[in-house]
Amino acid sequence: MRKIEEQLVDEGQRIRGHWNGTESSTLDTAIRVGLEKGKDTERRRRRSRSRLIVMSGTAICLLLLLAISVRVSPVFANTLRQIPGLGAFVAMVEQDPGLSAAIDNDLMQPIGTTVKSGHMAMTVDGVLIDEQRLIVLYTVMDDRREDVGDISNIQITDQAGRRLLPSIQFLEKQERRDSHMMADISLEESANPPTSLTMEMKMNGEQLKATFPIDTSRIAGMARSVEIGQTVDIGGQKILLKRARISPLTLSVEVSYDHANTKYINGFLNVVIADEKGREWRSTGANGISTEGAVYTFQSNYFERPEKLILKGTGIYASDKKAKMVVDVVQKKIIEAPDSLIGLSSVERKKDYQLVTFSFLGLPAVERNRNTTYVPGSYMDGAGVKHSLLITGSEQMRAMRDNRMVQEFIPIPLGDLPQPLTFEFTNYPGHIQQHFEIDLGL
Repeated sequence: MRKIEEQLVDEGQRIRGHWNGTESSTLDTAIRVGLEKGKDTERRRRRSRSRLIVMSGTAICLLLLLAISVRVSPVFANTLRQIPGLGAFVAMVEQDPGLSAAIDNDLMQPIGTTVKSGHMAMTVDGVLIDEQRLIVLYTVMDDRREDVGDISNIQITDQAGRRLLPSIQFLEKQERRDSHMMADISLEESANPPTSLTMEMKMNGEQLKATFPIDTSRIAGMARSVEIGQTVDIGGQKILLKRARISPLTLSVEVSYDHANTKYINGFLNVVIADEKGREWRSTGANGISTEGAVYTFQSNYFERPEKLILKGTGIYASDKKAKMVVDVVQKKIIEAPDSLIGLSSVERKKDYQLVTFSFLGLPAVERNRNTTYVPGSYMDGAGVKHSLLITGSEQMRAMRDNRMVQEFIPIPLGDLPQPLTFEFTNYPGHIQQHFEIDLGL
């Protein structure tokens, strides 16, 4: 620890020359106070837990330095990797240029809140937030195990109790008993960014819960919108590009689909945002997905201030609006299907439901690599009654993919369900390849 402290202090002295807006006394104070807090915390805790807890004591100075030096100082970034929790954050920054730029522009908020239950501990390390996206970096540990074990029921709510839906990523594992994780959350435009969060999870049978504040004052008014109003025709399917919204963590493009289209549109192929210099920012997903439209999200170029925004790709995912499947799960056979790609693999009786497995064989690589499910979330029984797929304690609709096929597992009720069952697809395998480039304007 002593060596790391010395490196941080020395590096902080050097970085000051590259950061004109930071007073030397402020930087020195942050470094010294943070390190003293970390050493004091370390003395009070048992040695077996010190690696996790000391991070919360030093978070203020380390994250301040990180915010001004990830790009300026490779030495600092390498030193930071030695400290549990924050090293994982450096790895995340390197993978997303928009997040890296947000850090460079002082949008990282150090938290350093630790909660414990039994042998379990969770530390909320830091937060990045703008008007479209929220990222929470946190570390979990079970000091009895070589790994963190079972983590489930992760819930994040704002100050009003509204539940936010995170995408959870395991960033990396630097210590045998620590796991560094990231919750990535898309925020609704109609709601104000949260000013406080409560994060809960169950870890190896123990409940962990942390509440912490978020400062939204620094991001107020940073997002800006660009009206587009252009229609693109790809393989006879028309897509209206309505507007783009740019904020420090995300660039989003809102689109709607023409009702006269003969196919459902389910996304773009190899889509990126480019600028006039040829630099590209990759897709990060989509929100508000429906048969009417979607909001596609990309890495942010907010701080790059490009002169042009160009949406470019090689086609779209699209499926015929008439595609459907009729299956008799009692007789275990498919009566009607869109084509030969889909097959019924098995119908298994479980304790309180049936698990139906469908397989998709012969899919091209462009389909096998998609992060999606094909079988719809509802179906019509033989009497014309509509049902949603079951969600049980351990089984719900899910998929498995490999280089050979895609399998989807569908839970349905036990009992005398009128046969056959009809599934109407909105996202059946299919795509149209056609290169496109659209200047979104600025």
